Amino acid sequence: MPKSCLGFYDVFQKNPFEYVNDELIISSEEVKIYNQSWNSKTIRSIYGDFIYDAIKNNDVLCSGIIGGPSNKFISFCDSIIKESRKYSFLNFYGMDQPIIQKLIYFDKCDIKILNHETAFCINLYVINEFTGNYKNVIISNNKVLNKENLFSIVHQYNKMSELYTNIHNHYLKNFIPI
Repeated sequence: MPKSCLGFYDVFQKNPFEYVNDELIISSEEVKIYNQSWNSKTIRSIYGDFIYDAIKNNDVLCSGIIGGPSNKFISFCDSIIKESRKYSFLNFYGMDQPIIQKLIYFDKCDIKILNHETAFCINLYVINEFTGNYKNVIISNNKVLNKENLFSIVHQYNKMSELYTNIHNHYLKNFIPI
């Protein structure tokens, strides 16, 4: 069962395959699309107001981390590629995120959305931007937890400079878990 991740700014704190079964999964960032300016702007620039208005009340999804069975993952990737080819004239970093949100929320692609309570994945960029919304997220001893549970994957840990430096320095010295 594959799990896709952007890799160079993800930290694995425990086995993410514990969450993967026969469903395709993605993690919510637990911020509404209309509350996040970059997502609002990019969805509108690609799809216009009609689709934006239809999906803006949903959570932003962490498109950098997707898991599930190979056949479902490949099929979803095919949908992303097909959709992105329609808009190939728009070439900007992160274009996959608005496309994935449109496919899931508007086109109703079959994918299970996990929230932070599951402790599957956390996107630290969003935590950094909306600090007050994440009372249950704890960063302690270079580990990121939801209450007492370690998040399996910490996405974009490089957005918090102290955490990035500590993790980077740890792995420069040794290759053992933090």
